[in-house]
Amino acid sequence: MNVLFLVLDGLPVRRVGRRLTPALAGLAAGGGWAPMGGVATMPSCTYPNHATFVTGTAPDSHGIHANHVVVDGRVRAAADVAPRGPTLFDACRDGGRSTLAVLGDHNLVAV
Repeated sequence: MNVLFLVLDGLPVRRVGRRLTPALAGLAAGGGWAPMGGVATMPSCTYPNHATFVTGTAPDSHGIHANHVVVDGRVRAAADVAPRGPTLFDACRDGGRSTLAVLGDHNLVAV
């Protein structure tokens, strides 16, 4: 089984369709489609949401509450602080599955 998990930060679900995004609409029609109704993890920032995607937990669990977080009394970029707990990449590795991440934001590697 192959799974494509595609996150287009800032692209509203209502814009995915045959007219504006025909390739994405085709991928959605040919497989699973779970737009979640446009619901975001609060706060609606890039790094807390991506940490939620890969851990399946909320910011209170994974520890990434904003694009900058306080660790040991210091403000640090979320990209310098990994989420707490296992990620879907850990689960795939532990299950003998391979993964690949293609990121347009190099700071997402740590998150």
